[in-house]
Amino acid sequence: MELNLKLADDDKFIIENNQYALGNGSYAVRQETQKGAIIIASDNGNGTINVSSNFVLNQNGTDITIDYTKPNPNFVDPAK
Repeated sequence: MELNLKLADDDKFIIENNQYALGNGSYAVRQETQKGAIIIASDNGNGTINVSSNFVLNQNGTDITIDYTKPNPNFVDPAK
């Protein structure tokens, strides 16, 4: 299934498709927005893609939106 990340009307990407290796043949893509959201999509090495953010992500059908009012306290940025 293809999912679409929808940004708020007053937000835009400032860093796009910053790919890096995680090891064991796995990769991740890190994106940042001007409103401070960090979105990471990573491959677990078995074809499953995991998406995480420093804010809560909501899914409605194939659309994913960022809830800027709810920081994600469990977010770990592997690029840092």
